[in-house]
Amino acid sequence: YIGLAKMNPKLRYQTSKSKHPQNIHELIIRYERTASCYCRKYKCKYIQLNAKMGEQPIRIFIIKYGRSTHWKVLLTTDTSMNFVRAFELYERRWGIEVIFKECRGYLGLGKCQSRSYNAQIADTTLCFMMYQMLSLAKRFSEYETLGALFRSERDRLQVLTLWSRTLEEVRHLLEVLSCEAGVDLLACLSTVAARQTADFSTKVWEHLLCDSDDYAMPDLD
Repeated sequence: YIGLAKMNPKLRYQTSKSKHPQNIHELIIRYERTASCYCRKYKCKYIQLNAKMGEQPIRIFIIKYGRSTHWKVLLTTDTSMNFVRAFELYERRWGIEVIFKECRGYLGLGKCQSRSYNAQIADTTLCFMMYQMLSLAKRFSEYETLGALFRSERDRLQVLTLWSRTLEEVRHLLEVLSCEAGVDLLACLSTVAARQTADFSTKVWEHLLCDSDDYAMPDLD
């Protein structure tokens, strides 16, 4: 489990260094100067403590952002988890919670009154399909215009076209040189390709030996 906890003074946690359970405010006063750390990645200050809530071992992260005076409490039952990992997992969970909140508020998720199991599954499926369509429409209309999509695709095609023309020129040059030298171009290239390892030059030879007119840029990784 991982999630936020309320700053409730009635909630008390038993740490290994204290004889009696303490609430979050008491833990902040006691450990802020001695056990606080700073996370550069998320630009926040946090206190990491291992404690128990009842009989359940937990790890507590008490977090404060920037110059804010307000603290937030992040709890997890995985006592080996570090702060960055816990923060990233909660970010994912928060995104899921936002999706469910928007679906319940705007698309009527969970309001199907049918007693049929299949009807409930169908209603939930249609609700999430509608959410995906609306999210895609929002992305196109607000974050990435059709003009931007067109320009990115045009640039990609221009790179591929330039690569095809370059291969044509290299192939023509090699044919002229082989003709002047009186050697068999295909035999020479086959010998070189067989001796080379799978690097960039080998991939170029393979494309040059290809009889197809469909030239694609080789993978440089």
